[in-house]
Amino acid sequence: LSAAVVFYSQWILSDPLFIALTMTSLWSFERAERVDGEIERGGFAAGICLAGLAYFTRSAGLPLVVAVLGWAALRRAWTHLAVAACALGVPMLAWWLRGRGEGVAQYATEFWMVNPYQPALGTIGVFGLIPRIVENLGAYALRHVPAGVVGQDGTLLGVLGIVLVAATVGGWAVSIRSRVGVAELFLPLYVGLILVWPTVWGGDRFALPLFPLVFVYGATALRAVSNRLPAGAVGPLGAAAMLVLALPAAGTWLDSSRTVRECSSRSREAGAWACYGPRIGHFAAAASWTSRGLPGGSVVMSRKPRHFYALSGHPSRAFPFVEEPDAHLALADELGARYVLLDQWDGLAARYVGGAVRARPEAFCYVRGFGAPAEGGAQLLGILPPESRSRSEIDAGGGIVSCPDTYYASGDEVAESYSSSSRIPLLEDLDS
Repeated sequence: LSAAVVFYSQWILSDPLFIALTMTSLWSFERAERVDGEIERGGFAAGICLAGLAYFTRSAGLPLVVAVLGWAALRRAWTHLAVAACALGVPMLAWWLRGRGEGVAQYATEFWMVNPYQPALGTIGVFGLIPRIVENLGAYALRHVPAGVVGQDGTLLGVLGIVLVAATVGGWAVSIRSRVGVAELFLPLYVGLILVWPTVWGGDRFALPLFPLVFVYGATALRAVSNRLPAGAVGPLGAAAMLVLALPAAGTWLDSSRTVRECSSRSREAGAWACYGPRIGHFAAAASWTSRGLPGGSVVMSRKPRHFYALSGHPSRAFPFVEEPDAHLALADELGARYVLLDQWDGLAARYVGGAVRARPEAFCYVRGFGAPAEGGAQLLGILPPESRSRSEIDAGGGIVSCPDTYYASGDEVAESYSSSSRIPLLEDLDS
């Protein structure tokens, strides 16, 4: 019933697979610990394979890998430690070597940024992690974790979060007194990872692997408290705890079910993007049009390059997250990109692409618009070649010319007329 688990299960993302692999790996290691203290080979082998798959599904699986190695070391199971280190370390090393190439996403670089979406803010040092940890701790404890469980928002959400965190910590402390398994090591390691992660990336998505552990250790704490209460109070206490969590979660689940039914009907009538809202819908419309409206081999800079490529077939790269036009033009020249999409998926394109266009309107031209700007519409712009980026016909008001016919696929209709004194509709709307 947990709201976040239900919500993210509908998306084509790595999260559902990651949480399944992580939890099944933890379960396998639990099964591998026999009563006589030996390690059962089948469960151990399954746990290793699943931990590796979890890591290669998401880099956030690194705490699980470290927990497995730490567990084997604490048990002084040196043979198992060597097997785990080889089985996990060799492919991880090979993947790391592969990822050193140019053009591969480097999370380590973005990790040290104050805000990966605002590189101009600079980077932080080791001591800069302290305020980040404090901010993330408050966000996860008071909002992300409780909202991910019950799906409700309100004044009591923070109280519920404090109770859940306290119960989890208490149950974890009770557990490690008797044994230290992979799960007991994984919990603090994973919590530490998400606390040092940039705050703009935080959210209930990253808390998904914690929810089962919150319930397990919360139940452990509840049982420890129950042992100190009269026998007649144990049943009502457990029932109250279940109701506090289950009733709001069930209400959220029912609301989600109604939304799903409405969305299914709307999608059948208006297409697959009908339920995403106009901002994403216009992005999809623009990408779809470029599949037939632009010459073959065109490269387009966009906010969501993978989405754009899947919808259009044209290669795409994210535009620079800076407002300086020279950075945009330099990347476009490097990539051979002749187009950039000024969309409203979020506010980044309006800020960075919009800022570049305002500063150097003579370097861009207009290709086509998709939807009304006030309703989340998008504008496809052309990037003029270096020799054409200084034009006398650009007026002082920052107008922009129509792109030449060569910016369109052969035989396709030329975009609607756009005079050199016109302004980009999306920017006009944002200015107002």
